[in-house]
Amino acid sequence: SRDGSVFFQFKQGGASVLGAVLGVLAFTVYFARQQRRSWLQVTDALAVLAPLGFLLGGLAGFMEGAPLGQIASVPWAVRFPAEVGLPDFQPVVTPSFDVSTLAYAPGHEVAGLARADGSFLAELHRILPARHPVLLYQALLEGLLLGSVLMGVRALWRSRPVGVLTGLFFTLHGGLALASLPFRAPQPNVSFVAGFEQGALFPVVLLVVGAAFLLSVSGQRAAGVAVT
Repeated sequence: SRDGSVFFQFKQGGASVLGAVLGVLAFTVYFARQQRRSWLQVTDALAVLAPLGFLLGGLAGFMEGAPLGQIASVPWAVRFPAEVGLPDFQPVVTPSFDVSTLAYAPGHEVAGLARADGSFLAELHRILPARHPVLLYQALLEGLLLGSVLMGVRALWRSRPVGVLTGLFFTLHGGLALASLPFRAPQPNVSFVAGFEQGALFPVVLLVVGAAFLLSVSGQRAAGVAVT
């Protein structure tokens, strides 16, 4: 897709992302009213918990092998069996079997075949390029690191203004997502006009939203309401 309609395309996950965002937004508004708390108090509490989901989701995606990272020669580079099933798969060397027989095969299925057949495993190792484990990077950055920073701020800055954790969450999440973006392989059919890739748009939006939150609370007194 060459336009923003990718956010609404079910097959490319746009509807899932949009639905998740709207669902969380609706829940926070409802929960805040039920608990008689401000909306920012609720979002501050969720901001500390959200990185755990990123950590677990990143690890799960890494096991499945999508999306792919850039081809790399670093010692921790990984070969992903799921790549064999991609329609645009380019083997490093000519394979000894017809890779089209595995077209669109999920990663766990290809991995299962490799575990059952040592010669097939060796062939995969020969034809698959080694790549950056980009989802592992994202899990560590947007999950472990982000969560640790937010928990540290929550524990050490008890008199922080309400909304600071929410602003930090969006800002740091956007920055860390941009940090891992260069290690991610280009995704086909997901760019916008003017060559602005979809993968780079979401972190920028996060940065803008985070900056808006931080600016909105910058004038509050340092002894604002603490979130417990």
